[in-house]
Amino acid sequence: MVKMDFEKATGIMKKLHKNGVRIIVFEGGEPLLWKDRKEQKGIGDLIEEAKKSFFFVCITTNGTLPYDNIEPDIFFVSLDGLKLTHDHIRGESFEKIISNID
Repeated sequence: MVKMDFEKATGIMKKLHKNGVRIIVFEGGEPLLWKDRKEQKGIGDLIEEAKKSFFFVCITTNGTLPYDNIEPDIFFVSLDGLKLTHDHIRGESFEKIISNID
């Protein structure tokens, strides 16, 4: 797994913006777990930086972690079906995800 620090991530966002990109999607693994421990920054800080540059920000999450204080424009939450199907595939996580969405 390749780790990207905050400085590199924001540098890439600046290059993307300069080249006309206006939508950014944080996904892969579980983006809510991303942290730059050296800089004491998390995914919320990256989202905040992206929005300062007027990116439209999306994040894809499995929904099992709370996402208070994280404000993308769109959250994509992975559900594999209704409760019975989802819990069969992913374990007993359906209710936790629904609770986090509320």
